[in-house]
Amino acid sequence: MTKRHIFAFLIGVVVAWMARNEVVRNIAQSAMKPSLLFRSASVHHRAMILEDDFPVCSAVVAGDALYTARHCLPKAKEGDEVEVLLERGTQISRVKVYLQKVYSDIAILSFSKTAEVNAPTDTQVKAGARVVVVLGCLLSTDPAVYRASLPYFEREAKVLAVFTAKEIGMTDLAPHISPTAKFALIDIGTFSGNSGSGVYIVDEQGKRHLIGVVSAGVSDYTVVALF
Repeated sequence: MTKRHIFAFLIGVVVAWMARNEVVRNIAQSAMKPSLLFRSASVHHRAMILEDDFPVCSAVVAGDALYTARHCLPKAKEGDEVEVLLERGTQISRVKVYLQKVYSDIAILSFSKTAEVNAPTDTQVKAGARVVVVLGCLLSTDPAVYRASLPYFEREAKVLAVFTAKEIGMTDLAPHISPTAKFALIDIGTFSGNSGSGVYIVDEQGKRHLIGVVSAGVSDYTVVALF
């Protein structure tokens, strides 16, 4: 079974589990249809994980740390160098970062090999919460396209369910993931390059709080790996 098939299967398991849960089902039925209109992302620092010369996944830049999906770095071990395309303002450069920590489907990297970086402060996530997803995407097979600009867009979504890896049997397919690792299901789909994109809860003051990264998705649903 390929990685893509595994993710599609996991989405199916989550959706089936959701359908059996009356509370979650009611939330899903009341969810507003997400807008099909994309808005350009307001994030100033963006990054994409490179495999050879081509971007394969998105990454979140937060201070000295970068966050992406663990499955985007299948061969990397803690301490290894990883190449990314980094966009700061209008400047895009190819830089080396260092894999500091992996857990669940989350990878934490830093710009310095000796830096101490951690996951963002834990923010409680409940079914029904509204979130903003800053989606990086792959729009071309020409690597030169990404030297001009990294394509990122924002979409709003609703959290349909929060669950552990054990609850949906994820540990049977991915035994390296802790049974207590938390994930959320949201009501938008994803496409190529979205893995590793940042997911944020917005508080009453309009401030965004990073809660996780895109882990897997299909046309209508996305699974988020929570910090």
